[in-house]
Amino acid sequence: VDGTNWTYDFMFMRPTQDFPVYSHPHTGIPIPHMIESANIYCLEGKPVIIDDTTVEDGWCTLEFVSSIDVPGDAWADWDAANQVFLTVDEVYPGGVTDAATKAVMTFPDWLLDGTVVWHDGSPFSIADMVCGMIVGFPMDQAKPESAIYDEYRVSDYNTGMSTFRGVKIVSESPLVIEYYDSAISLYAETIVAASTGVLWPQSQAQSFMPAWHNFALGYMTEAAGLGSFGSSKSTDLGVDWISYVDGPQLQLLLSNLATAVFDNFLPYAPTLSQWVSTQDIIERYQNLGNFAATYGHVWIGTGPMYLDQVDTLAGITVLRNNPNYFYETGHYLGRGFDTVAIPDVAASGPS
Repeated sequence: VDGTNWTYDFMFMRPTQDFPVYSHPHTGIPIPHMIESANIYCLEGKPVIIDDTTVEDGWCTLEFVSSIDVPGDAWADWDAANQVFLTVDEVYPGGVTDAATKAVMTFPDWLLDGTVVWHDGSPFSIADMVCGMIVGFPMDQAKPESAIYDEYRVSDYNTGMSTFRGVKIVSESPLVIEYYDSAISLYAETIVAASTGVLWPQSQAQSFMPAWHNFALGYMTEAAGLGSFGSSKSTDLGVDWISYVDGPQLQLLLSNLATAVFDNFLPYAPTLSQWVSTQDIIERYQNLGNFAATYGHVWIGTGPMYLDQVDTLAGITVLRNNPNYFYETGHYLGRGFDTVAIPDVAASGPS
């Protein structure tokens, strides 16, 4: 979870993962990938614009408003002791008065109907997204009451909380999420990217946040003091940094898988049980067990490629095409990505 910032690692990690938006390869402006539409509401006078080429697509809109009210039942923080979200009314009794942006994000129906599946065959779910926020923000690890508290994640949490003002799941069918923040970005599309990133279980930052059932195995290891998601914490405790792909830590994860199956273990059950049934738990661990038996590791994502082989001694990693990927081959053909837009620049002045 406290992952890597090495380009060499990301060359293999990112194809196994997927994200709601991607950066346009030529302009850097976020474009939709697993999101249907986004409406950005921004306080009047803020220097926010929308990309001209995006207006034609119509997936993202920008509207300036005089004020933004954050609903009292939106999630504003995390109670690690009771493993539940704290609402705006609980965290800010006087209300939130400094929200600068509101992002209303609508996701396609196919996101949660079984079309998108993890590499082990488990359907992508809201529980994965909620778990992504609990851990990836990070909210849980930054609290001393957490079973996986990591003092090195506190600064990340404080940075996020300095502008985060609330998030709310408005509807589950279709999935509509509102995100409130006191910070802005110069482009409305970038606000969408930042908003979806908090709720997404696969991160474009240097962290790795897997599916909830995949994460559960590492959670059990760290809670038992046998390993750590964070490299700095692992050094302090004299334990191994958790690995999902090889070594002694992988063997611990596989052992935890057997325990999780026996106990029907669900991390953050007081919250995630709203979206996860006992049958879901059984099927998820069964799928992951079958995947581990086939590929010898427990690294899964929803991306266009899956991790087929890892040979640490030989320094070989093999990725293969994901046959269950939700987009057909050629989905992005005709969008102009294959022709690099190189500008002609004319300059004049003193020699």
